[in-house]
Amino acid sequence: MSISCSILGCLYHSTATVLAICSMALIIAAVFMLEYLPTYGVNEGLMDFSVVTILFGGITIIMVVFMVFGAMTKHRCLLYLTAMGSAVMCLFQFACLTWMGFQASTGKIQQQSLKSYTHDLHYMNIVQKDFKCCGMDGPGDWNRTTWGQKPEHAGKVPLSCCEGTDTCDLSTAVSLYTEGCQRKVFHYMANYYNTIIALAIAVCLFQFCGIFLSCCIARAYKEEPYQQFKD
Repeated sequence: MSISCSILGCLYHSTATVLAICSMALIIAAVFMLEYLPTYGVNEGLMDFSVVTILFGGITIIMVVFMVFGAMTKHRCLLYLTAMGSAVMCLFQFACLTWMGFQASTGKIQQQSLKSYTHDLHYMNIVQKDFKCCGMDGPGDWNRTTWGQKPEHAGKVPLSCCEGTDTCDLSTAVSLYTEGCQRKVFHYMANYYNTIIALAIAVCLFQFCGIFLSCCIARAYKEEPYQQFKD
């Protein structure tokens, strides 16, 4: 029994270590997204997702601490509680991943973000300049914005839609960026989505391993709950 417990303990601590590392990497990726994506005026929905991801990673690390403590002290009740807590966290994370994958695959987040850009010329200028694009699907989108409907802007687009010129309008064929920003921003954001989703899936997998091992160890220990405190 001691040998099997020892093997289970090694597997358990290895799983807990990898889970903690993946959770920390998940937090770092979410913090990075929270720090840099606002430069491009990312909408509140994505920002909220980043905050929730950071909280999820932090709670997972706390769960890992209790997992290790329960195994080291042979606290069967704590092992079962951490297993149940991990199961709840897995369900919550699966729901978030489903939402994130759907939003990203349909481009809904990107469209919401780009629509919000048109109400803030500062953000849109940054996007168009950095990505060398114009409008959501093309320069003509500016005619449908509040900015483009002003008489002084008739037939024109922001200077950030052109390169190396003092004036920029729809007839500027040489320097005008003809590609829309939606596709380019989509690919840019997809890098962050894929990283966070991959890390979140890894966390889920190791959490399932932790749940299984927690139940195995709790079952292997013959001590009653809190017996380790009886001397």
